[in-house]
Amino acid sequence: MTNKIQFDKLIKLVFKNQSTGLDKKYSYHSPRHICMVFRDSTFLGHKLNLSVSDMILLQTAASMHDYGFVISHEKHEERSCIEARKLLPEYGYSKEDIEIICGMIMATKIPQTPKTLLEKIICDADLYYLGCNYYFEIADHFKGELVGLDALKDENHWKEIQINFLENHEYHLPYTQKLLNETKQKNLNILKNIDGKTI
Repeated sequence: MTNKIQFDKLIKLVFKNQSTGLDKKYSYHSPRHICMVFRDSTFLGHKLNLSVSDMILLQTAASMHDYGFVISHEKHEERSCIEARKLLPEYGYSKEDIEIICGMIMATKIPQTPKTLLEKIICDADLYYLGCNYYFEIADHFKGELVGLDALKDENHWKEIQINFLENHEYHLPYTQKLLNETKQKNLNILKNIDGKTI
């Protein structure tokens, strides 16, 4: 297991590399998103009384879960794990630590498939915004990213994608279900009532 000094150095490097290396077309998978997932993972980890060592693993995975976007958005989770396996041994992470971290990264792949508590935490943190009152602001960044990648046909296509996603999404932790499901449903209801307006 890494120590606090090595961990802090790693986190600074990872955030710096993503802040300077991410293409501006990634308006959703941006440094802001990475910071939000790090923040929300940490919040949930504290609420669930994680040990110090588990918190370090969780925060490391949160900081690197979209690291592959520096190279490409295609198979970015796999790319993130490749980069993690290259980088983390230099900062004192064991092979076992790295496999746990890569398990968390891969669990965030849509559709999410978390098995462990740590994987459930990072998955809920990754999509925490769906159940928040700032959902539409964040969704607009995602919409802009899809437009930049030529992945949207029109406004109705966007609305269809979002409604389908919210209807099928489930938080994995009882805590997040209780905290976020009501607002997520309100956001879905608003989406369904939007008619011909930009989101």
